[in-house]
Amino acid sequence: MKLYCTILFFILYTSVALGQTAQADSIKRLLANNNTDTGKVLLLARLSGLYQFFNSDSSMLLAKQALKLAKEKKYVIGEIRALNALGSMYRSRGEFPEALEIVMQSLRMSKSIGDSVGLANGLSTIGLVYSDLGEYRLAVNYISQIKDGKVLFSISPSYYAGVLSHLGNAYEKMNVLDSALLYQRWAYALTRQLSPQNVPSLIFGRLGFLQERLNNYDSALYYYRATLRNAILTKDVQNQGESQNRLGELFYKLKQPDSSIYYARRAFLANQQIVNKNRLLVSTALLINLFKDKKNYDSALHYQEFLLALKDSVFGPEKFKQLQLLAINEQQRQYELQTRETRAKTRFQQIGFLSALGVFFLIVLLLWRNNRQKQKANTLLQKQKAETEEQKMKAEVTLEELKATQAQLIQREKMASLGELTAGIAHEIQNPLNFVNNFSEVNTELVEELKQEARSGHTPEVLQIAEEIKENEQKINHHGKRADAIVKGMLQHSRAS
Repeated sequence: MKLYCTILFFILYTSVALGQTAQADSIKRLLANNNTDTGKVLLLARLSGLYQFFNSDSSMLLAKQALKLAKEKKYVIGEIRALNALGSMYRSRGEFPEALEIVMQSLRMSKSIGDSVGLANGLSTIGLVYSDLGEYRLAVNYISQIKDGKVLFSISPSYYAGVLSHLGNAYEKMNVLDSALLYQRWAYALTRQLSPQNVPSLIFGRLGFLQERLNNYDSALYYYRATLRNAILTKDVQNQGESQNRLGELFYKLKQPDSSIYYARRAFLANQQIVNKNRLLVSTALLINLFKDKKNYDSALHYQEFLLALKDSVFGPEKFKQLQLLAINEQQRQYELQTRETRAKTRFQQIGFLSALGVFFLIVLLLWRNNRQKQKANTLLQKQKAETEEQKMKAEVTLEELKATQAQLIQREKMASLGELTAGIAHEIQNPLNFVNNFSEVNTELVEELKQEARSGHTPEVLQIAEEIKENEQKINHHGKRADAIVKGMLQHSRAS
């Protein structure tokens, strides 16, 4: 079974080595054929990242070239990539103040232009620096911002696997082994899903160290040796030194000093080659313990002097002052940023409050205006209603007056009609009455003549006058009946009405 796994790892890591070599060659060809300055900056930064694992001097030189060209061309994104590459290189060399200063500068630039990729690289490198300095909670704080924030959507899945592995490593340093193992397995599974033949040495080495922490020494040896083979095949001197450090410490723990010295010396040489001071401290301290155990005090003293000088260059007073000053400056900058944000927030709140107040007053004004308009409309309506009522009353009065006038006119018409009728009736009655009156007067005169003739004894004249009186009486009777008939007709007509 172990032989099968060894063959499988050899096949996988051979393909990884070929892949990385091909990638470096491909970038070199692109760099040679690229005519654009911006393209050259990005390619130089990528090539610097690849060289970081086996040639720190070349990596540093490439990053500085990329930075210089980016500044000359004022290419901000290229400058951010170059700064991140340079900061990562400083961090691997144990130049922590320089690394923090450079990467924090790139982080500020990334935030100012919204460069999510640059932001992810900066946060990751700062987290690793704090992890190397033993500030593991700060490391988790910075790295988690990649996992939990919007930055996550801008990075590749393979980069995300590295972020998960960095978090697992920080939790291992904090002795939270369950979380550490969870994150490392998550990173391993994601990497295998993306590319079954390309699992980074970094993840294998960290899985091995977790197995060692859990006292699974056989599994730890398996992972360390697999990591070492992969690192040698890919010329990854950085992870080669790390795996040899792990193997030396594990053999020291297993009471196998010869094997421990063998791997510790090779780790020392590998870490010296890439100038990885942090890992060089580990291999040097291990060699001191091994030579002390063997009572080889000359070699122990030699490495002790080297360790003291190395510690002074990494954690000496000057470096400590630089870190302190950098921390103070960063705190001051964060305070100023927070103050500006607070002021901006307060200003925004004030503007919001004033805007809300303005909107409130505008609404009040509109409501007041609408209310005034309604009041005016109501007043106008009431006025129109009053005018309508007044006009109605006037119309009713006028109507009553018209009715009265009409009644008067009707009465007048009636009276006029009655007058005409009365005049007609009077005229009709007047005629027979005139005949009656005339014949009565004639009869009165005839009676006087009759008396005179009778006294005179003129009988014929008396008889003739008497005959005339008789005829007149008949005529009076006739016209009287005529007037009576007219009156009866009027009475009959009145009853019928």
